[in-house]
Amino acid sequence: MYSGAAVRRPIFRENHVAPARQDEFLRCLSRNGLNVTAACRATGLAGTAGVYLQRKYDEDFRKRWEDVVDQVLDDLEERQWQAAETNPTDRRWVLNRRRPGRWVKTVEEEIKSEVTSLSDEELERIVAQG
Repeated sequence: MYSGAAVRRPIFRENHVAPARQDEFLRCLSRNGLNVTAACRATGLAGTAGVYLQRKYDEDFRKRWEDVVDQVLDDLEERQWQAAETNPTDRRWVLNRRRPGRWVKTVEEEIKSEVTSLSDEELERIVAQG
């Protein structure tokens, strides 16, 4: 008996983004600092939906995307360490957000270390300044 309600199944295409374009997208993603929109534009894709669907349904593409993210963050982390040698107050907000297990604790420890190294007079002056 027909109830009038059709059962809709999600449409799944094996390739939302052609394999050659996947490779180019991942190269552009790396060059554009993980900016998905910029990588799609550079690859000639109309929008970001296709790459996100490809990542959702294609385990190999998702893994390669994660590898690109890891490589870009490794490179950024190296540059941050180099910058910290010349500027110890260098902000690490990107790494704090992307790799909190490695960076947030470090920043908290640095702050604690800086505060505990201050004399009572210096702490009183900071508190007085507001």
